[in-house]
Amino acid sequence: RGLGDVYKRQELMSCIENVISLLQKNQRYRTMQHLYNHQEWKERHGERRKGGERRKNAGRENSPDRRQTIDRRQALVKKTILFLEENYNKDLNLDLLSKVAGMSRSHFSRLFKEITGVNYSQYLVMARLREAKRLLKQSPFTVSEICYAVGYNDLTHFERSFKNLEGYTPSEFRKN
Repeated sequence: RGLGDVYKRQELMSCIENVISLLQKNQRYRTMQHLYNHQEWKERHGERRKGGERRKNAGRENSPDRRQTIDRRQALVKKTILFLEENYNKDLNLDLLSKVAGMSRSHFSRLFKEITGVNYSQYLVMARLREAKRLLKQSPFTVSEICYAVGYNDLTHFERSFKNLEGYTPSEFRKN
């Protein structure tokens, strides 16, 4: 294994750790939002519980079933991110990625964005351009060769995407 593989794996692990952190923060936010909304509803509607009455889903946020669901979601997103990172240079679409995750297109799309903060196509662009930057720095390949190697079919589109994300064209990036 080369130095590039080690760097790529470290970067991937860092990305996965960030996704897990985002998921945990999102879960805490949803719990707080739920508590706030419940309190607000009680204030507006004057809900009063009789002694000994319990909410139907009391403690659900921390139940073993709820934690299993969160863990399962994390695993599905990890699996999809690994698949994306290994196949960034191929033609990937929502149908294929949702099949990898084993869920419907709409549910996968919503879950992926909820956990990562970006949709799958934005994540794919970032993965492709991350590899393009590495190749621009470390390889003698031309910009055109790198464009096709990372999964773009159009040099103009590649250059535009690169400039939008980095602020430089690929050639300018290589010179600096």
